[in-house]
Amino acid sequence: MVELPDSEYQKLQARLNEASRMVTVVRDSNDAITIQDFEGKITAWNRGAELMYGYSEQEALKNNIWDLTPPDKSAEQKDFNRRLLAGEKVSSLETQRLTKDGRLLDVWLTVTKLVDETGEVIGIASTERDITERKRIEAETRSAVERYKSLFDSSSDILVQLDASGTVVDLNPQAELISGYKREEIVGKKLNAMIGKFTKESVDLMVANFAARKEGVAVEPYEVEAIGSNGQKLYFEITTSPLKGIVGKEAGELGIMHNITKRKQTQKELNDSKTLFETVVENIPLMIFLKEATDLRFVIFNRAGEELLGYDRKDLLGKNNLDLFPPEQAANFMAKDREVLDGATGKVDIPEEPITTAKQGVRLLHTHKVCVKGEDGATKFLLGISEDITERKQMDMELKKKIDDLEEFYKLTVGREIKMIELEKEIERLKKSQEPQSL
Repeated sequence: MVELPDSEYQKLQARLNEASRMVTVVRDSNDAITIQDFEGKITAWNRGAELMYGYSEQEALKNNIWDLTPPDKSAEQKDFNRRLLAGEKVSSLETQRLTKDGRLLDVWLTVTKLVDETGEVIGIASTERDITERKRIEAETRSAVERYKSLFDSSSDILVQLDASGTVVDLNPQAELISGYKREEIVGKKLNAMIGKFTKESVDLMVANFAARKEGVAVEPYEVEAIGSNGQKLYFEITTSPLKGIVGKEAGELGIMHNITKRKQTQKELNDSKTLFETVVENIPLMIFLKEATDLRFVIFNRAGEELLGYDRKDLLGKNNLDLFPPEQAANFMAKDREVLDGATGKVDIPEEPITTAKQGVRLLHTHKVCVKGEDGATKFLLGISEDITERKQMDMELKKKIDDLEEFYKLTVGREIKMIELEKEIERLKKSQEPQSL
């Protein structure tokens, strides 16, 4: 037995310890570590490979690496081995492997050539990492990016992406159309460079609101103006959404400008219609009121109604007849209201009804009531139009009395004339009776 010097023994022991540590590292690595010859026969298989592919070490050593290679990847694997043997510097490969239960894994291979004492290549040591989940996430990310890009480019809204400093990162075709700039002309510039067809005041407002948001101030959706190609004013409502970076920090924002020009025009038309309606209603010399259908509370009352009843409309709105009129009179009004709302015709004409006012006592009204329904056919309101006929009624009564008096006078006058004629006839008869009779 040859005895080694202490120094040599210590070196050899150190190498054995190092080798033992390496074996432990290889055996316990989470990555799959395999060794195979150039025929594909597996000669080493660690615990990570067992967990990754499902084969025990004993099973794997009876297998060939081609048993783990999908048919459509065989040519790729063979070409990789050929290049490796030819001395090309190829140390890694992304490929796929089959597990024992038939699952397909995406795998990243890091390969090292193994040589013997003479320098001859005798096999391949491969470290294999399962990147299936990473590939899935990458695929989903690409798909999400593509969907986002598709929505971004096809959106009818103006979309502008800014970084944290307020520099334009991207804008969609609609933004190009409205701003008048091409993408390459505006990307990389500050937001205020987008003035284009937007008014200066609008751009200043965008910049100010961006700065406010950076300071943590909540900014509600706001409106800006632009000038269209035909000189027409365009209106946009801007909302913003913060964009987060990889570590969750705010990396900028996405500005969404929705064209509200039609909405503004419609609103203006509605306002004009409302103004016209209010002008007509306010200036018609008839009392006009509107009641909601459930509790019959007044929701509209015009000036003529205020003047007739002697109340300010603020004291009328929100109240019903029971709050304003004597109980019996209020009950009569509400009964007629319900007759209109529940009836088949949806309307009623009341030729004459008394109403107690605040300043003019009892007045007589001629009232027309109509049921008002919504688009869904449900009863919404009761519309009332009332004419004060008190003076006309008094005039009618006075006229009737005059006619009656004239008729009575006529009767008396005609009777006297008849009596005079009869008296004359009687006198004439008596005269004739007194004349001497001829023989």
